[in-house]
Amino acid sequence: MTDRNTAESTNQREAARTRDTDPGVLTASLAELRHNPRLFLPFLLAGLAVSAINAIHRIDPIPTRHVETILEGNINVAFVGYPAGYRSSSLVLEPVLGLRLPYLLWGLGSYVFSLTILSVAGVLVISRVVDVEPTIDSWVGFGALVLAFDLVDRTLGSINALQEMGLLFGIPILAIWFLVFIRLFATPGLVVQGRSLGAAIYDSRRITRGHSGGIFVLILVIGLGNAVLGAIPIAGTALSTTLIGALHAAVIGVFVRQTSPISTGP
Repeated sequence: MTDRNTAESTNQREAARTRDTDPGVLTASLAELRHNPRLFLPFLLAGLAVSAINAIHRIDPIPTRHVETILEGNINVAFVGYPAGYRSSSLVLEPVLGLRLPYLLWGLGSYVFSLTILSVAGVLVISRVVDVEPTIDSWVGFGALVLAFDLVDRTLGSINALQEMGLLFGIPILAIWFLVFIRLFATPGLVVQGRSLGAAIYDSRRITRGHSGGIFVLILVIGLGNAVLGAIPIAGTALSTTLIGALHAAVIGVFVRQTSPISTGP
């Protein structure tokens, strides 16, 4: 009887992994947000805070890099791996390190604060969707993941060769970029569930197999939605963070909830 129950449980888990759940993830996420609009609140506050910091950086001596929007002819998939909005300006970290102490503290402090408030919003929404109580390890792990995603995104964005390469080399690089984000798509949700970063990455790679097409569509929806809302003058960052940030967090939570992986970390 035990062997039979174990086999049935295994078959159910395999069925959950292999069935095409991805098209339903977006619908379920929108329903989650519609039935619980308070999920928008953490990202509304985060969006307002990030917008205020960006506005201050436009008039202070902290070096920033302007990011072109769709209205300026730059169509991109604004997806950074963690729930966030579109950044029309980006802090350039390298020159900040050479500033005088007050500006150095303000520059690094505003950067850390922006990531922290986005991390808090992400954990609050994802934990609510997957119905778990986040632990200290979850908060720390999620923050570390957000920092890693952000630093990698900034590094790649600062390499001119990657931005200016033609289709011949650009398409393979873009394909690799999408594949990496598809495999890491569930990592933030798994960290909120209590896994270590290593186990979350391992399980994310495992549960996203068979769902690559659906996750690719989700990344396009989130990334293009960010880019479109981010192009709105003045309010773009706040709107994209509030709406698309909350949607991204809900999508991660719903996907993790549907796949219900059992941790088999390395």
